[in-house]
Formats: sequence, structure tokens, C-alpha cells
Amino acid sequence: MAILQEVFKKIVGNPASKFSVGQRLHSVHSRKVLHLKREIYVNEIRHFSALIENSSRKNTVLLSEKALNDERYTVVDKNKKLISAF
Repeated sequence: MAILQEVFKKIVGNPASKFSVGQRLHSVHSRKVLHLKREIYVNEIRHFSALIENSSRKNTVLLSEKALNDERYTVVDKNKKLISAF
């Protein structure tokens, strides 16, 4: 019975987010590197204000957590170099 309750909690419960403010993210698809600046909630959906690194413009982009997952953004360690990724 306890096992069924745990499985039900995992299905119904909100998944833990792997993104937080201050992280650097790398996209597998577009090869972009983002730096998350702010966390914003719009209509109970979590969004991040992000700065695209190595861009000619210094504009910020507003991306939802689902968009970050869809583009397969992964967290980059501060010590890891992205030379091999490009």
C-alpha cells in the first residue's frame, strides 16, 4: 500500500526544477549558452529572464521552464569549459 502511495505522489506531484537563478545553461539543439538572471511567475508558470552569452546584443530573453526543457538546456558547471561543445 505504501508503494502505491509513493508512486501516486510522483505522478501527481510537481517535479523538482533543475533550474535556478545564477546558473549557466547550454543548449544541445541551438548551441547557445544562457545565464539565468531573474525568476518571474506569469500566470502561475515559472519563467526566467536570461542573458545570451557571446551575442552581439546584450538583450535579455524571457523563457518558460517548459521551453528550457524542450530545448534540452543543461546546467553547466562553473569549472567546466565549453570549448569541446562548440
